[in-house]
Amino acid sequence: MLSRLSVKKPMTVFVCVMLVLILGVMSFINMTTDLLPNMDLPYAIAYTTYIGASPEQVEQSVTKTLESALATTSGVKNITSISQENVSIVVLEFEEGTGMDSAMIEMNASLDQIAGSLPEAAGSPVLMKINPDMLPIMVLAVDSDNMARNELSEFTSSTVIPALERVDGVASVSGSGLVESQIRVELDQAKIDELNDKVLAAIDSSLADAEKQLKDSRRQINDAKKKLEEQSGTAYAQLVAAAQQLADAKDQASLGSTLTSAEVKAIQAVLAQYDNMVNLRDSYNASEDYARTHLSAVKYAELQSLQLTRTQLRAQLKAAQASLETAEATLKEIGSSEAALQQDVTNAKDAQEAAQTAYDKALDGAPERLKDDPGWQDLLRQEQEKQAEVDDLQAQLEKDPDNTGLQAQLNTAEAELAAIQAAQTAYLTRNDPQTVAAAEKLSAAEEEVTRANARLETFQQATEAKAEAEKAIADATKAIEEKVAVAKSRLCNPDKTKICCTRYGNVMCSRGSVIPLWIEQIRAGLPITLTEPSMTRFIMSLDEAVDLVLFAFEHGANGDILVQKAPACTVQVQAEAVCELFGGKKEDIKVIGIRHGEKMYETLLTKEECAKAVDMGNFYRVPADNRDLNYDKFFTEGDVEHVTIEEFNSDNAYRLSLEETKVKIAALEYIQEELAKKK
Repeated sequence: MLSRLSVKKPMTVFVCVMLVLILGVMSFINMTTDLLPNMDLPYAIAYTTYIGASPEQVEQSVTKTLESALATTSGVKNITSISQENVSIVVLEFEEGTGMDSAMIEMNASLDQIAGSLPEAAGSPVLMKINPDMLPIMVLAVDSDNMARNELSEFTSSTVIPALERVDGVASVSGSGLVESQIRVELDQAKIDELNDKVLAAIDSSLADAEKQLKDSRRQINDAKKKLEEQSGTAYAQLVAAAQQLADAKDQASLGSTLTSAEVKAIQAVLAQYDNMVNLRDSYNASEDYARTHLSAVKYAELQSLQLTRTQLRAQLKAAQASLETAEATLKEIGSSEAALQQDVTNAKDAQEAAQTAYDKALDGAPERLKDDPGWQDLLRQEQEKQAEVDDLQAQLEKDPDNTGLQAQLNTAEAELAAIQAAQTAYLTRNDPQTVAAAEKLSAAEEEVTRANARLETFQQATEAKAEAEKAIADATKAIEEKVAVAKSRLCNPDKTKICCTRYGNVMCSRGSVIPLWIEQIRAGLPITLTEPSMTRFIMSLDEAVDLVLFAFEHGANGDILVQKAPACTVQVQAEAVCELFGGKKEDIKVIGIRHGEKMYETLLTKEECAKAVDMGNFYRVPADNRDLNYDKFFTEGDVEHVTIEEFNSDNAYRLSLEETKVKIAALEYIQEELAKKK
């Protein structure tokens, strides 16, 4: 029959064939490529974070609770779960034909009911429908027979992943199973405790010596008092006899008796003896009062000071050790390096940007997908009406620009138009499935960014606290060492042993100096790195450090602290001086920020030490309080000129210029050798 129709009506058949071809071409042109088409799969995921929890804690506190609550959802066929460190994942499989939108509403209601049963540290569960768009487009495996696992991980992270990220159309690339390099520093607590015990034992020994001196002082006072009482009794008897003789002499005189010259001399001798006894009594009373008010007070004050120092140092060490343990526990709990956490933040931000792009794209296409939705059509109509009103008011205002009433109406209409547009966005976000899914992904990505930043911030705070605690322990140890040295110096024979302490700033080109690092950076063609340009530091050579020690041996007394008047300069000036010497570019100096525990300036003498420090030309000497029982000389003898500054630090010391700094650095033997290599 078709053959007859084709023969009888060839034009009709031709038109039909052409129509089919045209429709086929148009369909092909308008056909979109979708490797993973939008499918409503009968799967849903409940994703919950529990930062700091082990897999066992996640299983007991979160996963089981979610499984019990979600198991009652209509249409659930199977439930599987994964409990990992910090994360709980519950996967629900539904029967074919189950309405996933209704199931999501029912699961949200179930989760709201158990919100109070989850741990406070756990995040809110996030529900997601499984969509093929959530799956990665491509999975690649990297293997090598010539590389170790760590080498292969480094190659993948530094070469493969960056190369894939630069490919057009690639949203993000993530790696799994990579080996991360970490450096872990553990302090030997046993050795720290041993050192603290030694230091505290030395302080206890010093206190015992001070107490012994105090007891000796009190014994001497008692002996002097006893002697005074004995001599006072004898003197009193002599005075009584002398007084009686004097009375007898006066009686004789009143009777008119004539005294011989010998008797007069005897009476004068008795009077002189009387005066001597009175003076002796007053002298001993003054001595007793002075000893009671000065000797005991000074020694008692010294003892109290040592006890206070011990208490303060003990408390300082205890607090620093507690802070150190807390910081180390926090870092151990985080269990990652700062670089890895920084990478987590970067990855989370990249995922957020990708989710934001997907959301914007879904939101842009939502009006077309909801073009037949009555609610959306109503909002469009409201927008058109309000836009027409705004246009009309603007036209009227152009004709009458001074009309304040029209301006007020225009402001109100524009605000109402903005509210309608905001309502449109909210409507699209609630009612368009693609926009809803994109919004959920964006919210999850934003939460992950917040968590990643929180982990990084916690790590940085713990690292800073650890550095500060270690510095506090080091400072306390240095203070204890000086206290022990000064205490020990009181017991040494100055003719045989001399114990002095010295303090000085940075010895240039020593093991802890930054100058060799700068030289290496310049030779490698890299910019010089420094923490803070305005930071000041004392600078001195090794020869100057040795001169300080020799000066202490020659001019110091037992227990003295000696400091050289070393000049200072800013870190910026020091870096520029090295650049000029070795051909570096000063304009390329890179500031990397202050490290944990670093100070803007360093102090060699505190305010209290400057109050009693002695200016000795190029040096300061802080004498120890090694006074004995003879306190008179400390009140009657003069003193040398004392320091007039309140504190000696790198901020108020003599500040070197760029040329002065360059000359001082160039004079070092190490620098001269390095400059010779350059030639």
